[in-house]
Amino acid sequence: MPRPFASPLRAAPCSGLGLGVAFVLGACAPVETDREAWLRHTLVLDNQDLLEREPALTAGKFAKMSESPFAFLRGSAGQFARDVFEPGGAGLHRWAFVESGPDDVALVGDAHPENVGTFRRGSGELTVDFDDFDAATYGPFEFDVRRLALGLWIACEQARALLEDQAEDASVLRSCGAVTTAVPRGYADEVAAIAVDPTAAIIVREDAPPGVILADLLAEAREDGDAGKSLAEYTRIEDDARTPFVGDVAPARLVAEGPHAQLVYEDSVRAVDAPTLARLRRLIAASAATRVDDRLDAGAVLGATVRLGAGVSSYPLARWYVLVDGPTAAVDDDVLLEVKELRDAVVLPGARRPIDAPFDGNGPRVVGLQRELQGFVDDDPWLAFGDEGAVDFRIRERTGYQRGFAVDDLAPALAEGIWTPEDVVGFATICGRILARSHARARRSNGTIAAAAIAEAVTDGTLLVETITAFVLDYGPTVLDDHARLVELLAMHGPTLGYR
Repeated sequence: MPRPFASPLRAAPCSGLGLGVAFVLGACAPVETDREAWLRHTLVLDNQDLLEREPALTAGKFAKMSESPFAFLRGSAGQFARDVFEPGGAGLHRWAFVESGPDDVALVGDAHPENVGTFRRGSGELTVDFDDFDAATYGPFEFDVRRLALGLWIACEQARALLEDQAEDASVLRSCGAVTTAVPRGYADEVAAIAVDPTAAIIVREDAPPGVILADLLAEAREDGDAGKSLAEYTRIEDDARTPFVGDVAPARLVAEGPHAQLVYEDSVRAVDAPTLARLRRLIAASAATRVDDRLDAGAVLGATVRLGAGVSSYPLARWYVLVDGPTAAVDDDVLLEVKELRDAVVLPGARRPIDAPFDGNGPRVVGLQRELQGFVDDDPWLAFGDEGAVDFRIRERTGYQRGFAVDDLAPALAEGIWTPEDVVGFATICGRILARSHARARRSNGTIAAAAIAEAVTDGTLLVETITAFVLDYGPTVLDDHARLVELLAMHGPTLGYR
């Protein structure tokens, strides 16, 4: 007789029950709603290999997700994809443009406001673009628009709730619906502009930033980059030579989860052993051929560290900082590279999976689609990839010039009057426009540029604005509730959600 399937989820202990009662009940897991059970099950499935390989770091990911609704959104892209595609999904709304528009557009894959950030191009000028393409894939353009609009609504609602909790005037964010609507409106307007004149595509430039929020982001990136902030934080100069710093740039913290507590790294770097350093040297050397600028020479590897604490969804993944010698003997032009493990893109259940996609691995996919979707192919001149058999890695420069938008800045900036609600709506509009430019100028999986097909489907944008706004206002509260559910599940089942 075949052995019955053994669930990887263990029941909670029978605290407070006598053995006889526990025996009669047969199981002692707390009673969960259907949605709670689904959420726990899918989070464990999506992270099961990491729970086996890095249980403490994966528990740290869940803890980070529990800290705020937006952090939950960042770590639950797989749940979002299921909800919007699978029958019975909580976010299952009609895909208004699948029949009339292309369903194989190059997607950012995880388009949310904290994946918008600054870059220093090879020319030295700063620009703003999407900055994380680990989930990049092909699919209906509406998928990215939904995710971006939802992310901005969650960010707005989170800021409003924080202002209320701090007895601040939350009326500045009386309606987050305007922020939501701004994303598809900006997207539609950008598509229409590109359809008329492809050269009219939005490019965010340092000398003329669109709006206060991006102006502040660019100014901070310029200040941090010119000051060499990343090198100062993650390296030290000793005897006229630069070496990697080992220690805590920011201290770890304990996150309480009911009767449990989980250690979460904020920003720590640890030493690597000799085999790992040799491995990184091989990866850096092999990746040179995949850089867009073959004039860049990584030079000798001076040392490396393990980086702990970065990201939410990618928090448990392998990530190293590699210090390489610059083009001169001076320490000021040394380069800090990040080498990050890549995983498969989030599955879009039921969506057509193009068989003619031109990428044969996660490295080529992530780097190739980043170059397709960003405003300039040299947004990060050091961008490259390498692989070790089944595992691919992305390599990029780690510099103060790369600064991402932080949702946590919203509430204090609004409270202090640094930003206004109109600034937030303007930022959402520009995010929508950048996403539209990315989609429209990139090649679809069949090699054709997507602009004309998207413009024909979107027309004047009325339907896009209506459907995206309706989706977010209907599904957004479910995400807020799911965050609360995760908090309860971690308290019930412990830091690994009961995974044994």
